[in-house]
Amino acid sequence: PTLCSEVVRDAPLNEQQLTHNTDLLEETRNMALVHLISYHQQARFYYVKKVSARRFNARDWVLKVRTGNSSKLDSNWVGPYKVIKALDNGVYVLKELKTEKSLPNTWNAQHLKKYHV
Repeated sequence: PTLCSEVVRDAPLNEQQLTHNTDLLEETRNMALVHLISYHQQARFYYVKKVSARRFNARDWVLKVRTGNSSKLDSNWVGPYKVIKALDNGVYVLKELKTEKSLPNTWNAQHLKKYHV
C-alpha cells in the first residue's frame, strides 16, 4: 500500500485533514486578497504622485491632439490654438489663430499641451 491509500483508510483522520485544508485555503485566499488590495493602493498612490494636472489660462497658446484619419508619419499634435476660456475641471474653449474662429467643441486638458513660442 502507498502512503495515500494508508491515509484514506483512516476516514476520520482524512475528514479532519480535509476540513483543515479547506480552512487553510480560505485563509490563503484572504491573505492574497489583502496583498492584492495593498498592491493596488500602492500603485495608485505612486501614479497620483507622479501625475500633475495641466492648467492653462486664457490667452495661452496650446497644441491639440490630432483627430481623425492621418498617416503614421504625421505629427501627433496640431495647432497652435489660443485658449479663449477655461471652464471647470480642465475643459477649455479654443480658437484657431489663422482664421480667428473658435472650435465647435470644448477640449479637455489631457488632449492639450502648452505651445512655447
